[in-house]
Amino acid sequence: MTRAAHDTEPRYGSCEIPREPGLHSGPELDANARAFIANIDASRAIQIPQVNSCLIFITSGSVVIDGITLNPGDQWSSATPSSPEIAAENPAEAIVWLVE
Repeated sequence: MTRAAHDTEPRYGSCEIPREPGLHSGPELDANARAFIANIDASRAIQIPQVNSCLIFITSGSVVIDGITLNPGDQWSSATPSSPEIAAENPAEAIVWLVE
């Protein structure tokens, strides 16, 4: 079993996420990472800032990252510095974790 090395109680948070297209800051994390919500529409792709590693989890709609079509429940990740672009033909949403 994996155990965390934190000696404090977990913190929980929430934040309001705008509905308009773009990359919006998510809740604060207790890690060397940042969470974002990507609201993607057909009018423009979203460029993810370059970081050491990235995980993108698709929550609704279909998106294209690096020429690969992803659907709800799919994920895309990179363990090397990258700056992926997320595009969609119809409205879609994803959770984006950027690890410093």
